[in-house]
Amino acid sequence: MTERASPEQREMAQFLLAAEMIRIGLTVEYQPYTTTFTRRGVATEFTGSNVVGVLPATDIDPDSPRHIVIAAHYDTVPGSPGVDDNGSGVEIVLEVARTLAAMPRRTATVHFVMLDQEEVGLVGARVNAARWKESGIPLESMHNIDMVGWDSDGDGVIEFDSNSEDLTALYLEVAEGLPISLLVTTYPNTDHEAYRREGFTVASISQEFEDGSENPDYHKPGDTEIQRPYYEGSRDLMLGVFERLVSR
Repeated sequence: MTERASPEQREMAQFLLAAEMIRIGLTVEYQPYTTTFTRRGVATEFTGSNVVGVLPATDIDPDSPRHIVIAAHYDTVPGSPGVDDNGSGVEIVLEVARTLAAMPRRTATVHFVMLDQEEVGLVGARVNAARWKESGIPLESMHNIDMVGWDSDGDGVIEFDSNSEDLTALYLEVAEGLPISLLVTTYPNTDHEAYRREGFTVASISQEFEDGSENPDYHKPGDTEIQRPYYEGSRDLMLGVFERLVSR
C-alpha cells in the first residue's frame, strides 16, 4: 500500500478497489462529488469519489426489502501509507464481500462502500449518508470499520460504538467465540458518525484508543504493517455478524 492523500493517489485507489469488487462479482459504481463543508470555521470545497459495490439479496421480501451498508475509508493522511489506517478496514470489507458473494441465500442487499476523504472531515461519508437520506430507500444499518490492525498492549480489545441495542447484542454474541473482546463506548471521529447524524442505525469497530494502546505509527510514515492475529479477530467478528444479518 502507498499513500492515498492526493487526488491522483486517491483516483488510483478508486480504480484498484473497483477492479477488485468487480472480480468478486459486485455491481460497482463510482459516486463522485464536489461539495462544500465548513472546516475549521472556513467554507471549503471538497472533490472526491466514493466507490460502491452492491451484492443483491437472493431472497427479497417485496413488502420490506432490506439494505445494509458496510464501509471503510480508503484515503490516508499525507506521508502515510496507511496499512492500518485504513487498509485494515478496507480489506475486511472486501473479505466480507468475498464471503457473502459465495453464500447461496441472502435476505438483504449489501452495499460495500469505500469512503473518500475521511481524514479531512468525514466528507465522503457525509455525502453518502445525505444521499441515502434523500433517496428515501430504507437503510437498515450502517457498519463502519476503521483501523483494526494494531493492539499495542495485546489485550485483544476492540472499541465498539452503536446506537442500537440489538446490534450491540449481536456483536457481543459473535465476539464471545473469538480471541477479541468489545469495549462498548462512543466515539464520533470516524465515518459512522455522519450516518448517525442523519438518523440512521449505525455500528463501528476500531482498535482501542481509550487506554493509549493504538498504533504508535498512527498517521505516520511507519504505518506499514498490521498485527495479524488482532486483524483476524476483527475480520472474523465482521464475518460472523454479516453472515447472521443476511441469513435472517
